[in-house]
Amino acid sequence: MSLRDSIAVVINLLGVWLTARRIDWCWPVGIVAAALYAWLFYQWKLYSNMLQGVYVLVQLHGWRHWQGAITTETRIRPLPMPAVGL
Repeated sequence: MSLRDSIAVVINLLGVWLTARRIDWCWPVGIVAAALYAWLFYQWKLYSNMLQGVYVLVQLHGWRHWQGAITTETRIRPLPMPAVGL
């Protein structure tokens, strides 16, 4: 694994860690990680894996909608059981 690969992995793991802790910096870090992977995939000629552009757009969309959605209280509730007819 080259240094660029290692940097991409570390940035991506940082983005996941920030997301798990609901820290706003997860969005720009995720955008940087997706762009870095797109660049790496392009250099490796793995063009089918270059859907990273879609991930950048999803990150931008999520970041925009996350801005007003964070509350200080998060309620955790069990999912309702589906009605299964026998």
